Amino acid sequence: MTGKDSQITSKESDIKPKENIEPKSSIPIEKVYRRRHLGKEKLSWITADGVHHGFKATKIYGKVKDDEGKYVDDMNVVIGEKKDFTNDYSESKAKEIMDTAFKTCQNPKFYLVDSPEKFGFRNPQDNFLGKFDELLTKFRDGKTL
Repeated sequence: MTGKDSQITSKESDIKPKENIEPKSSIPIEKVYRRRHLGKEKLSWITADGVHHGFKATKIYGKVKDDEGKYVDDMNVVIGEKKDFTNDYSESKAKEIMDTAFKTCQNPKFYLVDSPEKFGFRNPQDNFLGKFDELLTKFRDGKTL
């Protein structure tokens, strides 16, 4: 690889994630995640076609030296992927996604995530919109929500 011939392109991934896209009622929402990411509550969901909504994925590339001795990204070597969650949690947004999920999917799943822990709701209609820390404490105490 020569420094003059190589081109560095955008690192943003087009794999499957979509950023800040409103749910479409024609594609069932199968899973909804309410999570804490970098100290903030976020909301993401997966539709029946396997598309992840509410985050942006960025590929992490390996580094190589070019002809001038500078390190540059080698676009042929992917060493990882970084996910940045983009939808901030709000009760109104969560209600909208819940309504869409129940209208479009026969049995949608709802999860509370505080990495690395993930808890599933049995009765999300009554519990999913509660305060994050209170819900987390109840799950950790072994209560079924």
